[in-house]
Amino acid sequence: MLDIKFVRETPDAVDKAMADRQTSWDRERFFALDDERRSVITEVEELQATRNAESKKIGALMREGKRDEAEAAKEAVREVNEKIEGLAERRTALEAELNDFMAHLPNIPCDATPVGVDESENPERRRWGTPRDFAAEGFEAKAHWDLGTDLGGGYTTVYYPEGVMSASDYAIEDDETQADYTQYKGIYLSNEIYDADTQQVTEEFSSEFDKAYAALSYRYEQMGFVNASVVKENDYTIRVTIPHLSDDTVLDTVFTQLSYSGSLHLSDSEITTSNAERR
Repeated sequence: MLDIKFVRETPDAVDKAMADRQTSWDRERFFALDDERRSVITEVEELQATRNAESKKIGALMREGKRDEAEAAKEAVREVNEKIEGLAERRTALEAELNDFMAHLPNIPCDATPVGVDESENPERRRWGTPRDFAAEGFEAKAHWDLGTDLGGGYTTVYYPEGVMSASDYAIEDDETQADYTQYKGIYLSNEIYDADTQQVTEEFSSEFDKAYAALSYRYEQMGFVNASVVKENDYTIRVTIPHLSDDTVLDTVFTQLSYSGSLHLSDSEITTSNAERR
């Protein structure tokens, strides 16, 4: 999920990113929600200051024997408390709506990502072997997601945190990049988060990874998929598997969730994901 401060301070960058992704975002709605939320917070802080000042008066007035004025001050405090409670409810509603908005706002593409209308504009960097001509062989190939379900399988994806690379990705990196990573079980870990001598990752990475794992587990639990599996793999990646589903409506939800998966970013116990891998 994007940092709300980044979106607030650099909306033009978000405009460009959404245009590059061939999509859009509701800029006006974001600022309406954000401005109202911040206004409510400011108003609550001002009311709290008023309440504190009035509360201090009550004791002094009682000591001076000014009971009527003290009762008036108590009533003023009660009225302020009621206003604060009402604003607290509004703030909760605004934050829930704003969090939902941010959760559905796509990530900023990497600067190295080619910009194009669709996959036909993707540049081909390397090719190995010659693709089979299934039509010439009289064979109709199926999409991998259809093949998996036909065989009684389901849908699975693997999340790779920043600093963690799959063996296949590592194999195609240049020597300079490979030198920055160390093999760990079936994956490769950045030397910035992993010490080969102690064979330990940094405490910060370990903590953030555990938070992200818990957040992912909660996400799929709340989605209500029966027998969905969220497990750690190679200690520092997360594999999510959802069993075969026949309901097209639910299936769309599955693909929507998995479309956010692939690269897992750890930050303040929140997670954002991209680049789906379904099979």
